[in-house]
Amino acid sequence: MAGLPLDIGTTNRAGPRDGPRAIRAAARMLTDERHPITGAPPASLDLSDLGEFEIALGDMEKSLALIEEQAAGLAHLVAFGGEDSIALALLRPLK
Repeated sequence: MAGLPLDIGTTNRAGPRDGPRAIRAAARMLTDERHPITGAPPASLDLSDLGEFEIALGDMEKSLALIEEQAAGLAHLVAFGGEDSIALALLRPLK
């Protein structure tokens, strides 16, 4: 999974850049060493948090290109946060 703290293309609704941090903070409270439904300990799963994808502050075109580059080559990715424009940059590497 990776966070995409991008909201430079939004108008009147800045804040999607804060999504990844808020989701991680809320997720920390969901488990106490074991998943509440499956009982699986998260550390035993084949998962990793890649942190935040790099973006170019103030440059939407460059930011989307950076997101596309960073997503390339990943077999699986759960991306969170960011504005709607990130979808195409995440889908292009899947072609």
